[in-house]
Amino acid sequence: MEFLQKVGASSPAQIINTICDSSHLSKWDEHIDFLVKNKDKDDKLLVKTVILLGTKISCDNLGRGGEAEEDEEEQAEWKYREVCEKQVKILTRSCRKDFLELLTSRTSFWSLGKGKLPMEKDELERILVSLHSFCQAVISKLPYLGKDLLPNLICTAIGILAGSQQNPSLLHQFSSLQQKIQEINASFESEKEVVVKKGGFTPEFERYLHSKEPPQDFRKIEIVPTLQELLQDKRPFLRPNKIVGPYHSPEHYLDVQFRLLREDFVQPLRKGVEHFLENKEEYLKTKGKKKFKNQQQDASVRIYTGITLDHTEKSKEISGKVYLFKLPQELARKVNWKKSKKLLPGCLVMLTSDCCETAIFATTLAPPFDKVRRENRNKDMDPRRLELSEGILRVTIEKGEEHLEKHLNYIMFECEAYFEAYRHNLAILQKTKALNDESAMGKFIVDAKSSIGIPSYLKRYGRRFGVNEAPLKLPCRFPVEVEQDDYDDDDDYFLEIINNFNNFNINQAEKVEVKISLTSPDAPSSAEVWPDSLINREMGLDANQYEAYKGALTSELSIIQGPPGTGKTFIGLQIVKTLLLNKARKRALGTNHPLAIRNAVVPNSPILILCYTNHALDQFLELLLREIQDLDLIRVGGQCKSEILTGHSLQQQRYKMEMNRKEEKQYFRMVKQQEAQLSLLCNEIKQLENPRGIFCFDMFNSGMTTLLKLPLTLRHILGNGEWLGVPEDVSKSVELELKEMVLSSMEKKKKKERSFSASSITQNGKKGKGKILEEENEDGNINDNEDYDMDELLEHRLADTYYYQDKFEQNHHHSYYLSNCSAAGCLDKFREIENKIFNANETGSSHPRDLYNLEYEKEDYLNRAKILAAIFDLKQDNQLELPNVDKLLQLQKRKLFQARTKIWNPLLGVNVEIGEIEEDEDEDEEENQEMAYVFTEPFRTLGVHKLKMRERWALYFKVVEIALGIGRKMVVEIEEKLEVLRMHLKDERLELDGMLLGSADVVGMTTTGAAKNQALLEIARPQIVVIEEAAEILEAHIVTSLTKDCNQLILIGDHLQLRPSTNVYQLEHKYHMNVSLFERMIMNKLTLHTLKTQHRMRPEIADLIVGPIYEQLFNHPKVHLYPSVKGVTKNLFFLTHSQLEDTDAELLSKSNFYEANFLCGFTDYLLQQGYKPSQITILTTYTGQMFLLKKLISTSCIGVRITCVDNYQGEENDIILLSLVRSNEEDKIGFVGIENRICVSLSRAKHGMFIVGNLESLCKTSKTWQEIGKKLEAGRNFGESLELRCFQHGNKTKVSERSHFAPLKLGGCGLKCDMVLACAHRCPLYCHAQDHEQYPCQQRCEKRCEFEHKCHAKCSKECPPCQTPVMKALVPCGHELAVPCSIDPLLFPCPRIITKELRCELKHKKDLPCHVDVKSVTCEILVEKTLTRCGHVRVVKCGEPQHRIRCDFEIDHIFPTCNHTRRILCYQKGNVKCLDACGQDLDCGHQCTLSCHVYDDPTHKKYVCREACKRVCILGHACISKHRCYGRCPPCQTLVPKSLECGHVAKLPCHKLPATHKCTEPIPTLLPCGHEQEVRCGRKAEDFKCKAKCEKKCISGHLCGVEHACHEECPPCQTKVMKNLGCYPDHKALLPCHEDGLEYECMEQVEKELDCGHTVKDECHLDPDEILCSELCFKKYLECGHERYIVCFLEEFMLCQQEACRAKRLEAEQLSHIFQRIKDEEEMN
Repeated sequence: MEFLQKVGASSPAQIINTICDSSHLSKWDEHIDFLVKNKDKDDKLLVKTVILLGTKISCDNLGRGGEAEEDEEEQAEWKYREVCEKQVKILTRSCRKDFLELLTSRTSFWSLGKGKLPMEKDELERILVSLHSFCQAVISKLPYLGKDLLPNLICTAIGILAGSQQNPSLLHQFSSLQQKIQEINASFESEKEVVVKKGGFTPEFERYLHSKEPPQDFRKIEIVPTLQELLQDKRPFLRPNKIVGPYHSPEHYLDVQFRLLREDFVQPLRKGVEHFLENKEEYLKTKGKKKFKNQQQDASVRIYTGITLDHTEKSKEISGKVYLFKLPQELARKVNWKKSKKLLPGCLVMLTSDCCETAIFATTLAPPFDKVRRENRNKDMDPRRLELSEGILRVTIEKGEEHLEKHLNYIMFECEAYFEAYRHNLAILQKTKALNDESAMGKFIVDAKSSIGIPSYLKRYGRRFGVNEAPLKLPCRFPVEVEQDDYDDDDDYFLEIINNFNNFNINQAEKVEVKISLTSPDAPSSAEVWPDSLINREMGLDANQYEAYKGALTSELSIIQGPPGTGKTFIGLQIVKTLLLNKARKRALGTNHPLAIRNAVVPNSPILILCYTNHALDQFLELLLREIQDLDLIRVGGQCKSEILTGHSLQQQRYKMEMNRKEEKQYFRMVKQQEAQLSLLCNEIKQLENPRGIFCFDMFNSGMTTLLKLPLTLRHILGNGEWLGVPEDVSKSVELELKEMVLSSMEKKKKKERSFSASSITQNGKKGKGKILEEENEDGNINDNEDYDMDELLEHRLADTYYYQDKFEQNHHHSYYLSNCSAAGCLDKFREIENKIFNANETGSSHPRDLYNLEYEKEDYLNRAKILAAIFDLKQDNQLELPNVDKLLQLQKRKLFQARTKIWNPLLGVNVEIGEIEEDEDEDEEENQEMAYVFTEPFRTLGVHKLKMRERWALYFKVVEIALGIGRKMVVEIEEKLEVLRMHLKDERLELDGMLLGSADVVGMTTTGAAKNQALLEIARPQIVVIEEAAEILEAHIVTSLTKDCNQLILIGDHLQLRPSTNVYQLEHKYHMNVSLFERMIMNKLTLHTLKTQHRMRPEIADLIVGPIYEQLFNHPKVHLYPSVKGVTKNLFFLTHSQLEDTDAELLSKSNFYEANFLCGFTDYLLQQGYKPSQITILTTYTGQMFLLKKLISTSCIGVRITCVDNYQGEENDIILLSLVRSNEEDKIGFVGIENRICVSLSRAKHGMFIVGNLESLCKTSKTWQEIGKKLEAGRNFGESLELRCFQHGNKTKVSERSHFAPLKLGGCGLKCDMVLACAHRCPLYCHAQDHEQYPCQQRCEKRCEFEHKCHAKCSKECPPCQTPVMKALVPCGHELAVPCSIDPLLFPCPRIITKELRCELKHKKDLPCHVDVKSVTCEILVEKTLTRCGHVRVVKCGEPQHRIRCDFEIDHIFPTCNHTRRILCYQKGNVKCLDACGQDLDCGHQCTLSCHVYDDPTHKKYVCREACKRVCILGHACISKHRCYGRCPPCQTLVPKSLECGHVAKLPCHKLPATHKCTEPIPTLLPCGHEQEVRCGRKAEDFKCKAKCEKKCISGHLCGVEHACHEECPPCQTKVMKNLGCYPDHKALLPCHEDGLEYECMEQVEKELDCGHTVKDECHLDPDEILCSELCFKKYLECGHERYIVCFLEEFMLCQQEACRAKRLEAEQLSHIFQRIKDEEEMN
């Protein structure tokens, strides 16, 4: 009631504005909710609401202005439109189904006089008039909503008016509304079809769509689609982006944006699956078909076949499993993964094995970081793509993991819409709070308000200091002589000026202080204090830039439009610099001083810079760093390509700031430790799963744990290979029993293979039968007497054992296996010995006896490798014949038990029967295997060496199986710990990174990165956001980049250039998804600042877009000074043609061979003019044409960039060559006619632009191209051929094809150059464009040496020394030889060969060159000499001195210290030590393993025995701990039976006291509930939760009917019983026991007496006042005396229907209507 009193006394416009305030709008919703919930209590409030709706809110007169000036009239018109939008918003919120049903029912009751409010006829009529106004407003403004919700209300009103017959005009008006609804329904379907087919919803249909309630809460919609969603025919619920006017609420806005953005990536996948199912049979037949595309461009999906699951891994970077799929080898080989965009990390894929009956949704992943770093050696391939080139696809499952099976072939669908770019934005849209009622940006984004205030931080500054103005410092460092208009966002000159000031320190710059009014930024007082001329002169801003600069600093939302080349980036830099100057920067202060932070105008939070692409972001941040040298900047994201920003990444800044807290370091260390342990365990499991030798169990974790659970005897024998028949000493042969076991297994395997092959071939038919028998006879009989060759049988095992091992196994197998007990280890030794023998044979340094020993040792290793490989291959194939180890252990256990019971039963006083030893079937099998008594120690008492070889190996493989199970359990435990630790580490790093960002001056991100790192932004809380190229970014991407702390938003861009791009064209065309927030704010009349001076294009190029696209654009003086393009007569030219285009079916793109071929030839010509490749860019409008250009371009054009127009916004070059592609008979030009693309295409060139296209076709279809064509015609800048001009001769040549450039090979005119060069030769080349310095003279040099010999070098090179041969006498030998002319005879060595006598004892002679001195030559002739030292005769070199000769004669040497004898070489005497083993017995019982050590500790006092411990405890148990003899034994762990205090017997470790053990023996115990349960000994019955079935009863004695445990609370009793209902004594109903009968509505039929006196039969619970009497009554009207029969409940208000009475009433109504209109006019005046 208070709410209606506040708004009810004002004019309609004021009431609408009041209700649409953010606070009152929610109160209106609460008011409607209150009326619906209290529908029977307050009719008076409902009546007032209806009258307010009809007379005020639905009023047509909303204050449209009359006569006024033009500006005032425009402002009044805008206010009127704003009020109308608000009126529609209120009507939409009022058209709730429950509220309209309430109005319908209560109006009917009021007409019958049955309501609780006494209703007079005039008041009822007033209500009906208000309802008519409301319905009329809804149908006129929301027709599609009204047609669905208003028919019942209108029909009720018509019934009441028809029955009363008092107001025919109102009845006629309601009937007109009903007819209007019928017309809307009739035209709805046809109009809807027109809308769907032609695109572009009508405003009424858009309002209808926005008024519809969404089918579900968008926050609960899963981002990843389901298979049912992709297969259903139902069209998804979508509503268009509201480009004009406000949204109903933040929830409405977010719902629209979320559904549109999600549909943009879901629809291509849906269309692709739909197209696949339609063409399934054809597709499955055509194996080469890899990609399907619908006729529509928005249905794009890649399809792969033959995908199989390889294995799974546990990832360090994400939670959950990682699945590795195998791609077909054909696909892996053919795709160029280095450049391809297929299967990028973060793509969404769908896999199905049954043609979309079931589906698995997954996202692709990159390899782990450590693997990428390890494989980064391959520089040619991105390490993240290296796995794909090997045919491995790494994914994580999003949905459908239950449908995954390993041995199935999958069809995989890849959506070309990059899922990673959508996922984070959609997730933020579901949970964002940036647009709530408290946010500063919500009023613009949601409510579309046009009034912009000053930023909130300026208001807080005023409140903090109690002032009305805030000081703002402006940086004015630039010198006056440099015109800052020459700054340009895309200009090289701009970069040059910035480089001149790269040492600019913002804190030392000259500053100008201005005042900002805190009441209004446009107030006169604030305008006067801005020194306009000073800012223009010092900062170099023109008038438009100044207005934009000022507006951005003083507005909470500023929009700056920058046409091409007008300095968008420059103005953005100036704004950011000014904000930083007024911010308390940490580096400027040296520390964050609290007083400086408090006095700063700009808040101490980071300024967030956002761009759509990484390239644009890097470019802006680089310029900012060049401007401010001490800037604290952080670039977030891993796709930064800039070297300047390398040190400013988040990771690098984290290292510099050293912000690692103690908790973070601790978690990091723990994670690394657990990861290292997990890696070791995984490698152990890999070896245990595929054993290739006898394990050394004490060398790895799971093996050691297994040994501790085994008996001592078995633990000891597993420490070496002799027990298994494979001694570690390779000189000892493998036991014969083991060889026989292997041979018999292989024989049986071969028999099975032969019998299987024979049976399978025999079944193939009669023709093969005889042939098979003959072949079998030729092969010979297969019997047990056949003699097999061991080498022949085992040879094939070696390849599987060695060559197919992975790198890890080859490098680490020695650490897992016993020495010389693995096939791979023996093969390594074999190859090592092979290399030794080869080297010895090459050098001849080894004795034949040593070689013989090596050959023998090599054969030993090879034979052992073959046997070991055979054993484990047979085991892997389940062909190794081994006994059942479980039966073996059970038999040994029974024997041991029988032996023990004979001894221990009399001593312990117990009587255990043999049968009681049987195993409990309910025990956990895994637990039994891990217990120490699984093997019981039968082998120590009965003798392990009595077991047969097969039994030993069976037992060994059982131990390996147990170790594998233990290892897997340990892996699961470590993975669980790791997941928790990684979560803690992630939270710590998130908080630290957020704090680091919060302390920075500037933070740079892409919009996708901002959505991905939203949690960081929430911690950093940036209050100022600057968005570059905002007109190119989807609105949803901008909204997800904002936080609730954003107080100032600066949008810089140009909506007349490229718009945001979508994957689905329908969403652009019909749902306005390509309208950016930048453009939407402009369309809603928000203040716009436009830059109008361009610094890029020469005037004739800029003139093309002035008029057709931009209303006004001024040229900076510098663009008039650009040089003309060399080699052509025009700097701007459009080459028109009529050559038809081609269509690329696979790419769904267009190409034009003529245009591509011509531009490739023209590019060659321009490069010959001296231009660098970096100065030329070739642009095209289609992807197909881009690929064709790259294919046709010559190798001489390497470095020339070829790209699409859409990828070149914001960039420029000196010369632009543009290919428009489109040319067809239908004159279709596609998106070449879109103004945005035309603008970008024609505004990239600085010095020259050359366009190739069909101008006639373009002008026919596009008005914009018509205007451009007129400008080209006026400047004579188009034609069918391009005119070239020779710089040297001035000749002109016209070209229109690539072949026309052939005569102009060097860029000239085709004539001979014939110019005289500096060397006096004439240039022999054809006319060329470049200087002769680039073409050096190639003729022969005419200079001569002093002896008149000719020079043989080229003219352009310096003359080398003369090489002409001349006969000269050499000194001092006098030989005459031909010597080069330039060489002195004294310096030339004589090469003539002569015989010289050497200076050796035997005077040997040797042929040497003349110049060689015999003093430097040693005689190498072999002679026999008697060595002076030992007297042995040896063959040595003649010239070698005796002291250098080493005698290699073998002698028997006796060592004097130990008297051991050893055969050594003569020269080793005195230099070799005794290597015989010591062998002395030690005190511990072992022998010394060292070599002879007479002089080093001969008494073994310092000797450390490293043999295995053999000591026993005091009870005689052997030490079962695997430790060395020198170590101290741990407490004895042998299990022995001990009596506990409670009387039970338990097996405990030998050292443990019974008093310290808690008994776990189960004891039958009676619980308080009455059940008997087995409770552990020592546990109280009260503390035990009974798990028996509940048998409790309710208060009525009914048993609990719900199955649950006894200790759980019983639910309410559901037993059905008959209960009295309290209405009549005999009325009863069957109800649940816990329900009360007095609250039940009785449905019995009883007779009731109504107020009218009639009696009716109805349901017992109904109130007689609510029942309508339907009896016929005779009524006589007292006024007129007429009589008639009438239904009883209509008797009170049904009027007389005689013609005379009706005529009187009609006359009275007309008079009343006239009086009412007069009254209304008086009120209006």
